[in-house]
Order: sequence, then C-alpha cells, then structure tokens
Amino acid sequence: MLSCVFQGPEYSGDILSREKLNRPIVNVYHRHPGTQSPEAAHLIQGSSVLRRCLLSSKEELSRLQGTCLQLVDNLHGKRAAEQVDSAVFRLRTFLQQGLY
Repeated sequence: MLSCVFQGPEYSGDILSREKLNRPIVNVYHRHPGTQSPEAAHLIQGSSVLRRCLLSSKEELSRLQGTCLQLVDNLHGKRAAEQVDSAVFRLRTFLQQGLY
C-alpha cells in the first residue's frame, strides 16, 4: 500500500513568509525539463498574447456589427428621402405643366 504524505503548499500563493516550496513532489516538478525549457515560456507568453488578441478582436467585431446596423439604418433613411424627393419633383413637374 502506497501512502502519500503532503508536507505543505504546492504553489507560492499558498505559502506563508516562513515557508518554502521544498516538498519532494515540488522539487521533482521543478527539476522536470519541461518546466525549464524556453519553449514552455514561449508557449505561455504566446497563449496570453493570443487571449488578448481574441478579446480585442471580439470588441472590434462588436463595433463593426454596430457600424453595420447604423449603415443599414442610414440606407433605409436615404431610400425614404429619395422617394420623397422624387414625389416632390413629380408634383412640381405636374404643377408647372398646369395639369392639375
């Protein structure tokens, strides 16, 4: 039967000022080559940059959608104004010809 005895916190957020991360499992983890490679650091930095870019893209997309809605609304207004202008022009032409 294996017994595992934990001797303290696993990460620095859980430790008091007088404690250290000297547990055997933590020491083994820190010696693992994957935690000390520059590639791991680049991946961590890249994922945080990617997360920021995704948030920025999401904000920009919502702004673009708002602008699109505003453009569609403006287009409807311009079509209505065009219909009013053409109706006024036809009425003036009709009145100038004396066909009333």
